[in-house]
Amino acid sequence: MQRVSSPLVLAILQASLIALAGLATLHTGNLYIDTHEIDLFHVVDIVNRMAAGLRPHVDFMTPLGALSFWPFLALQTVTDSVGPMLQGGQILVAALSAPVILYVGLTRLKGIPRITFVLLCTAMPLALVPSGLVSGPSISNFYNRWGWCWASALLLLLLLPNRRLEGEHAANGWDATVAALLMCALAMLKATFFVGLAPAVLLWVIRERAWLFLAVSGSVFLGLTLLLGGFDYWIAYVGDVFDMVGVDTLKRANGGIFGMLVEPMALPVFGLVLLAIVATRQREAYLHIGVMLLVLLPGLAFIQYQSWGHDPIWALAVGLVLIAAFPSRSRIRTLGVGVVALSLPAQINYLGSIANAVAINDAAHRAALETGPFESVRVEAGKKNQNIVYKQEEPFGGAGYDYEGLDVTFLGETVSVCFRRAGLFGQYETIAAQLPGLGVEKDDRLISGEGINLYWAYGFRQPDDLAPWYYLGTDGFAAADWLVVHTCPDRPDQARYVLQAVESVSTDWEQIHQDDLFRLYRRVR
Repeated sequence: MQRVSSPLVLAILQASLIALAGLATLHTGNLYIDTHEIDLFHVVDIVNRMAAGLRPHVDFMTPLGALSFWPFLALQTVTDSVGPMLQGGQILVAALSAPVILYVGLTRLKGIPRITFVLLCTAMPLALVPSGLVSGPSISNFYNRWGWCWASALLLLLLLPNRRLEGEHAANGWDATVAALLMCALAMLKATFFVGLAPAVLLWVIRERAWLFLAVSGSVFLGLTLLLGGFDYWIAYVGDVFDMVGVDTLKRANGGIFGMLVEPMALPVFGLVLLAIVATRQREAYLHIGVMLLVLLPGLAFIQYQSWGHDPIWALAVGLVLIAAFPSRSRIRTLGVGVVALSLPAQINYLGSIANAVAINDAAHRAALETGPFESVRVEAGKKNQNIVYKQEEPFGGAGYDYEGLDVTFLGETVSVCFRRAGLFGQYETIAAQLPGLGVEKDDRLISGEGINLYWAYGFRQPDDLAPWYYLGTDGFAAADWLVVHTCPDRPDQARYVLQAVESVSTDWEQIHQDDLFRLYRRVR
């Protein structure tokens, strides 16, 4: 086992895993998506805007940082095909993260815990599932998996001493540099990770006297400021994050954060970690680990709460810390084994999604769009059927929602009476084919009367400042020339908000067309 956990062997295993993932996901040149299809278009929309010179937050709203899209933007210079671009971006992130993961594993762990951490952490950015418990292939929530990968490495840096050093302050300049780079990456990826981990990182810097952390962080911050065109980027980023607070409740667990904590997957993990924290009080030599965990736990709960699926992915790193830090017969180490065991279903699902990419049945899938860059995105054949919609007969309980009273009104008239649960691409394709004949020209600015607007993917123009995914506000609505209102939107509650916001900007809309699928309105100027 000592030989397997050597630096060279682990590096070879990492490279092999990344190469196998690349082969598994790129061997057909297609990206297969069975769930969360809309998120894929959201990502590509933002990448296209950034390629055109627009800046996230400054020119359009998004709660995600620029680093969430830079890897895909880099791959877009190599290929304009969406499937290889998105999968290649994930492989790029895994390859760039591998040296950091290896460094942390070598300096903090040994034996089986080291091998487990290095391989599972390397696999996180490569996975093709939206969360740890959903098996359908999807690129959705990739930023959460990247964030948990980097956060897991950071947790080991914060909680365990450098095995190559001796003394009270067992951290060196490399540790401070790696920690600073990880925190900067998390801040540029998704602010939730940065906010949740910041208190513990500050405590670690003070305890370890890792002042180089501040110097490196400051230098990276200034460099990013120059790269992004000034401090207005940070001001706009913070503004977008604050605008999101309390708005996107779809991503919240039932009953708020307390409801998440008592879920079957979360309660045992938090319970075991709390028991370990209490147990450290009886061991003065390990008290600092208990204190750090106590500071970390609220932040980890916050990150988990703000991540779709609410999976305790952090449990892998924390469990390995409890195993590595305490003697073999310690009760705390036993608790650590339990925490790691509870984290394994999600980790196995991540690994399995990479392997499943080889076994996808291509015959059961069709191109999301028949021509252009989206031809390499393959969706289940049934999702091209524009007739698959559902009317409200019973309350729909998805993610804590209930669409009771589904009717959506616009200009005093009921325009939507059902919701779409399939047939997304079939409906958009059918509607997009009709629009030119109804007077919509390619240079006209077109918006959709629900939370998403995919018509840009069919060659129609959208306002530059329109949010890729509607959260709140009226950005882009004033510039719109045409409005498409779907009879069965994806989320009627969001459709209500969007149409209310459109009305608040202008009521000068003329209905041009109506059929079973949609209504088309032209702006009267």
